[in-house]
Amino acid sequence: MGESLYTYWTVTGTGTGSLTYLSASHAPVQQFAGIETLIGNGANDDFRLVADGISINIRGGNSTGVDTVAFNGELDLTLGQQDVVGVGITEIEAFEADPTKQNTLRSSAAGGSWILTGSNSGTLVSGSERRTFKNFQNLLGGKGANLAEMTRLGLPVPPGFTITTEVCSDYYATGRRLPEELAGVGRQ
Repeated sequence: MGESLYTYWTVTGTGTGSLTYLSASHAPVQQFAGIETLIGNGANDDFRLVADGISINIRGGNSTGVDTVAFNGELDLTLGQQDVVGVGITEIEAFEADPTKQNTLRSSAAGGSWILTGSNSGTLVSGSERRTFKNFQNLLGGKGANLAEMTRLGLPVPPGFTITTEVCSDYYATGRRLPEELAGVGRQ
């Protein structure tokens, strides 16, 4: 667990990497190996996963600052569930993906409001939680709840139907074909 200093974690493999404290009173870099869970501190923590296939748990450490997880490699991340395949993530406020890859960010089943602040970046607000994101080309989830809210407010919403994130992913994975159960739905 890091002290209440700005810490920079570089994860190079499953359970291995280095921890850099940005303070003159600590050794500049400490190596770690065989670690299952990285726990940040009360200041900002920056966790960088620099290889594909890393399996590790990350906890931001209840900081008053911003804890960030950045990934090299293609990423499919669901916020709210706070997990990536092989990576358990909690208490993180910002997510940054590799801009050279096709990355997908999904809201949880509870949905939320997407606030876009730039190309492939913004904030997902769900209840009292705010999570910023950067370099995610595909944003999925929460749209049904947002459309229902717009309808409730009396805003013009075209007729349609909502599908789950899983069906949406399958739609794109199968060359933009709906499953048989949905064939003809919405067509008159």
